[in-house]
Amino acid sequence: MAPAPTRSTSTSRRSGHVRPLRLLVAVVALATACAWADGPGPALGGPELQRLRAALAAKVDASDEMPGPGARVTLAGQPVWSAAGPDRVLLSAFTVRFAKVTNTYCRVGVSDPSFAKVELIPLPPRAGNDACLHLGPVYWLDVNGDGRLDAVHGVTVTSNANGARVVEAVVYLSDPASTTGYCYSGAASAQLTSASLASAEVVAKKLAAAKKRLQLTTFPCGS
Repeated sequence: MAPAPTRSTSTSRRSGHVRPLRLLVAVVALATACAWADGPGPALGGPELQRLRAALAAKVDASDEMPGPGARVTLAGQPVWSAAGPDRVLLSAFTVRFAKVTNTYCRVGVSDPSFAKVELIPLPPRAGNDACLHLGPVYWLDVNGDGRLDAVHGVTVTSNANGARVVEAVVYLSDPASTTGYCYSGAASAQLTSASLASAEVVAKKLAAAKKRLQLTTFPCGS
């Protein structure tokens, strides 16, 4: 069952065909500026957010990919539930900093409702999220129509070409075959520019048009 519509707007996932945009926009999308007020799960309160940040920091500290310990986690807006029902998970976009490290790390985490099991969605090194300057905007969209929210966000990095700051798009998709339940999609990420991240509606339109142009029913995982 797809997540209930909210005041925001969105796209579609794993339907086998590209839906008209008016239906895509009816599916859920949520920018970080909005609380998850009427979606498939309640917004987290202050104590829960604190527990989530602690759980994410512990997971980051235990990761071989990070220079921990001592992770300081900052959430990029309100986390969201992936779907309604007992198998839902909590999705959260966040940045990580360490006291003696100049880099900022941008990540999306997956947690069970109790925060007992927390995972970081794997990323290829070339995604640039290990040297990010800013994470945002963030949109939660059902990209491929499987009834579970996916993550689309911008990451500001320094260009290798001229040293300027640029915003790149990162797309994570629901993937039952993954150990985290989600995967990075380079194919979907490549369809979006910084201008595409202007709104959830623009993201939905761009990804739907790309699937049609590329004759895809779903975007694949991987870099």
